Amino acid sequence: KVRELTNRSRSISMEERISRLNRYLMGWMGYFRIASAKKHCERFDQWIRRRLRMCLWKQWKRVRTRLRELRALGVPDWAAFRMANSRRGAWEMSRNTNNALPTSYWEAKGLKSLLSRYLELC
Repeated sequence: KVRELTNRSRSISMEERISRLNRYLMGWMGYFRIASAKKHCERFDQWIRRRLRMCLWKQWKRVRTRLRELRALGVPDWAAFRMANSRRGAWEMSRNTNNALPTSYWEAKGLKSLLSRYLELC
């Protein structure tokens, strides 16, 4: 279900994607709160953020857009130019944009963390 919600070919806004993901994940976490799954929640959080970075990279279709957005995120010009002109796919580039789009970026966008919800419930 998370793969379906974070499918990079679905044309929905990032805000809508995050709200649907939050609704699903918080319900899922409520169901599995009795399990001891702290490490799993942490890894799953990382994977979800990478999927979202992949979707965002796919939305920035053109090199010019990627360059503009990376500069706006504070990436140095030389690194932004190399990343924007890269021929690697969206999944590979989602690993490279980890520093430009940290956890705090996604928290500001409204993404809820599974780990924090798990610790809150336990």
